[in-house]
Amino acid sequence: MMITVYVISIIVGLFSNIVIWVFSLLFCFRSYNPSYLRAFPLYATLALGTEAIVMSFTGFRHFFSGDYAPTNIPYNFFTLFELIFFSYFFTKVIISKKAKTLVLSMCAFFSIVFLILLLKYGANNRGGGPMTLLESIILVIPCFIYFRELFKRPRTFNLAKEPSFWIVTAILFSFSIMIPIMLFVFYFGKCNMPNVCCGIYSFNNYSNIITNVVFIKGFTCRIKK
Repeated sequence: MMITVYVISIIVGLFSNIVIWVFSLLFCFRSYNPSYLRAFPLYATLALGTEAIVMSFTGFRHFFSGDYAPTNIPYNFFTLFELIFFSYFFTKVIISKKAKTLVLSMCAFFSIVFLILLLKYGANNRGGGPMTLLESIILVIPCFIYFRELFKRPRTFNLAKEPSFWIVTAILFSFSIMIPIMLFVFYFGKCNMPNVCCGIYSFNNYSNIITNVVFIKGFTCRIKK
């Protein structure tokens, strides 16, 4: 039962990645969009490309076998790219110079840890889970900084039509959910309960649907000036 739920979540999540990729190409390249929004098709393309690479090599086999090496390589490097990309995004929407420095410092720290794991264990190391947890903790921090700045200053625009508001909301939702998911996966993994781990991780795949819907709202809500 857990495996069935997990496989369905993977298929649905892959479909939602295709949808957000299409929307990013259709709406993000508009000339009046801010630079951070015009960069999102790159993120959507690499996210979809990572899944396509994994599926082309292994299909669904890597979810149920002990051979994770072919999937660790693309997922590990995408995790690094994702954190760097969102760090760039936050430097564009956060006002405080100190906060921007903090974001870049956390990004540098993550990159150093990634490089150490890469040199010590190789590109196919199994540190992707802990790195995903670390990435999630790091990215939640600038989300709170953004909202703190947003609600402290006088609001002269409609939040419902501000792309950064929706994108930060999507990031906060996604990675806030990821933190407890990874902790439970680690726990049940140590208890040698892989089917339970699959069932728990399926929550992330389903939550990505909501995340992508909120991203799409951010892509499409900009009013031409």
